[in-house]
Amino acid sequence: MDNLDRARIAHLLDVLGIDLGGLKRGRGKIVLIAGDSCAGKTSMARRIINHAPQFRILNTGDFFREEAKKLNLSLGELIKASDEDLMKLDKSVDARIIKHLVETDETLVVTSHLAAPLAQILRLAGKSPLIISLLVDKNEKISRMSHREFGKGSFEISEEETEKMNEELKRDERDLERYEKVYNLDPRSFYRYSCVVDTSDLNEREVWKKVMELVDDYIIGGLKVEGEFSEVEDYSRLLGLSSAV
Repeated sequence: MDNLDRARIAHLLDVLGIDLGGLKRGRGKIVLIAGDSCAGKTSMARRIINHAPQFRILNTGDFFREEAKKLNLSLGELIKASDEDLMKLDKSVDARIIKHLVETDETLVVTSHLAAPLAQILRLAGKSPLIISLLVDKNEKISRMSHREFGKGSFEISEEETEKMNEELKRDERDLERYEKVYNLDPRSFYRYSCVVDTSDLNEREVWKKVMELVDDYIIGGLKVEGEFSEVEDYSRLLGLSSAV
C-alpha cells in the first residue's frame, strides 16, 4: 500500500473513530465483491456460498436498519432525512461493518461500494481478504436493469418507466458522492484487486468460471497480505464503462 492510500485509509478511520490496534483480529476469511448495480455482485455472492457452504453472506442492510432505528428513522423516512442524519447513519453503519470484519471468526462474503478501501483496512489489520471487482458497461447495465425491474427490453419501456430507471441508475453515483462528502474518499481510487472481471458480454456462469478457481485457492491457502493482486494499468477506462446515465 503506498503512502497516499495509507493517508486515505487513516483519514477514513479517524472520521469513524476506529483504532485498528484496539480491535481483536479474528480468524475469519473475507471475500469482498465490488461493483455497480447490475454488475452481478449478489449473484456471485450466492454462487460462492452455494459452492462453499462455510461462507455466509453478510447482510450489511441489517446494520443499516438497526442504526436507522437508533435515529428513530424508518427506511421509508430515510428519503426525507436531513443530510446530517444520513451522514451520521452512514458513519455508524460503516464503523460497525469494519469492526465486525476485522474481529469476526466467520467466513464471509460481502458486497459493497466500499469493498476496495475495506480490503486495505483489513490488510492493515493483518487479515488477507480476497477482493473481486465486477464491471458492467453502461448499455448492458441499462438492459439488465430494464429486464430486472420491468421484465422487458430497454427499448420497450414507457416514459414513466424510463424515468424511474434513470433514477435507479443514478443511485451508484449518488452513493459515491456521499462517500466523497463524508470521507473525502472515492472508493474507486483503490485500483488493486485480486480479480477484475468485465461482465458486460458474459453470462453468470461465465463470470463464475473466472472467479471459482480464485475462490478455491483462497479457501485452501489464502492470499498474501501484500502481493498476488491484479494491477489494472488502464483502470480509469474500465471505471468509465460503469458510469450511470
